Amino acid sequence: MASQLDKFKKHLLGSSDIDVDYIGIVGPSGELKKLTGIDAVLNSWLNILRTPKGSHLYDPEFGSNLHLFLFEPVNEDTADRIREDILLSLMTYDDRASIEKIDVLFFKDKRGFVVDIAVKYGSEVKTLRVPIIDLIYPTGA
Repeated sequence: MASQLDKFKKHLLGSSDIDVDYIGIVGPSGELKKLTGIDAVLNSWLNILRTPKGSHLYDPEFGSNLHLFLFEPVNEDTADRIREDILLSLMTYDDRASIEKIDVLFFKDKRGFVVDIAVKYGSEVKTLRVPIIDLIYPTGA
C-alpha cells in the first residue's frame, strides 16, 4: 500500500517523467487547475518572462528585462536583443524544454510587441505567446 507521501508525490508533484504545475484557477470542486507536461513548462516560462528582473524580493535576478524594450526603437537590432534576453532568462531558470524559434512582432497601433516562442518538450511542440504592452508595465516599472 502506498504511503501518503507517495500519493502526494505522484498526484501533486508529478514524477520524474511528468512535470506538474498548478495555476490560480479554481475548479468546480474547489481544486486548483493542474497542468502537466508541456503546459506546466509553458506556465513556468510565462511567469519568468512576465516578471521584471529586480521585482522578486529574494531573487532579484529572477525574471526578464522584456519590459525595458517597450521604449526601444522598432528594428531588427531590438528584436535580436529581445530574443537574447528570452534565451538567457529561460535557460537560466527553467531548461526543461527547448526553444525551436522566437518571433518578435512589434505593434503598429500601440507601444509594445508580442513574442511567439515555439517550444519543444519531448515530442510535443507548442507556441507560447507573450504580449508585452505598456498597459501591463506602466511607465516607471
